[in-house]
This record gives sequence, C-alpha cells and structure tokens, in this order.
Amino acid sequence: MDKGYIYSLTHTETNTKQISFQQNTETSTHIHSATNYVNIESQTTEFKKHLTIAFEILLKEEKSYLEKSAIESLNNDLKRYLTHLENIIYLIQHPINGNIQKSTLDSIETIAKIKFESEQYADSLALYILLTTLIPENADIWCRAGIAAHENESYELATRLFTAASTLDQSLIYPWVYSAHSYLQLDLLFDAEACYAKATEISLESSENDPLIDNALRGLQSILQKHA
Repeated sequence: MDKGYIYSLTHTETNTKQISFQQNTETSTHIHSATNYVNIESQTTEFKKHLTIAFEILLKEEKSYLEKSAIESLNNDLKRYLTHLENIIYLIQHPINGNIQKSTLDSIETIAKIKFESEQYADSLALYILLTTLIPENADIWCRAGIAAHENESYELATRLFTAASTLDQSLIYPWVYSAHSYLQLDLLFDAEACYAKATEISLESSENDPLIDNALRGLQSILQKHA
C-alpha cells in the first residue's frame, strides 16, 4: 500500500462522512477513497511549517537530549531528508522510512516525549509530525501527534491526525475519545457524539478492562450531556 495515501486523510475536513465509512470498510479502501476529494498539494503549507520547526529543534537542541553516537546517526539520516524538505509533496508521496535507522526514530520520539511532558506542545507536535513522514504506517505515532495537537489547542488539525490513526488501526480507542473532545472545542456536537459512540463501541467489543478508558468515557459522557 502506498503510504503517501495516509497523508490524504490529514488534509481533509474530518466530519461524520469520514466517521461513518471508517466503521465497516477495509483500511486500504478508504485510504484510497479519501484521495477522491482531497487536494494534497494545496494543503501542505501547514505540515511544512511543522517540519521546519522540527528540524530547528533537532539541529539546535540535539546535544541537550542525545548521546554523541545518537547525534551522529540522526545527522546522517536527516541529511537525506533535508534535501527534499522544500518539496513536501515528494516527502508525502515517497516516505523514506526504509532509509532511516531505528536509533534516529527513537531519538526523535524521545525528544518529542520530553517536549510533551514539559508542556512544550507545539514543539512536541512538530516532532511527531516529522515522525509521521518517516513511519507513516505507525498508528500510535499519528495518535500521539493528535494528542499533542489537541493539547496545543490545534483542534481541527488534531481531528485530522486522529482520523489517520484510527484509519490505520481501527481498534484504537483514544483517537475517538480525543476527537470527541476536539470536536467539542470546535462546537461540533454531532461529530463529538459520533466519536463517543464509536469509542463506546470499541470499548464494549474489547476483552480488556481498562479503568482509564472507562473513566475517560464516563467523563466524556458527562460533558456531552451538559452540551445536549
């Protein structure tokens, strides 16, 4: 499957139409379907901005977070990426994850997590978006990017990132929970309710009993009832 198609999901206005076709359609099918109403080229300025921030962080702050050997690997790998940064369309359509060392991916994620934990959400978001271009098949990375966007109050972007995460792995519940909260911030109650319904459905189908999930769903239900 062409991983470039995943990016089409992040350049759409997430709405109940997307939510409905996610529920019963194979991932590859609706990734391709999304490209029918998406113009990637006109929507890349936003991602390029985040990627530029990510590189500034890695180039200026790497010594604060990484060992010397990790820095050397990171610099060698990112040289290839930087040659294509001006052509964001190329990066979207030709992911270079096969040429990136695992140590580099781990280094970027480590810094992204540190930034998130220190509430530097814009920086964390930029780094996670960089990771989505390196490992676009990783649903967890898309979800973490969405959470960073949500905490950064970039709610519309968050919904698009969560859409990509839930498309790649429809068993994930957090993209739906966070999407619901993001939609509430955007005053889109109907979309929030649809996401809550999907999250509840996934929870009921799961054999695992997760108190954190249960608490999150109860809290979300309470918020939705107040908005009703």
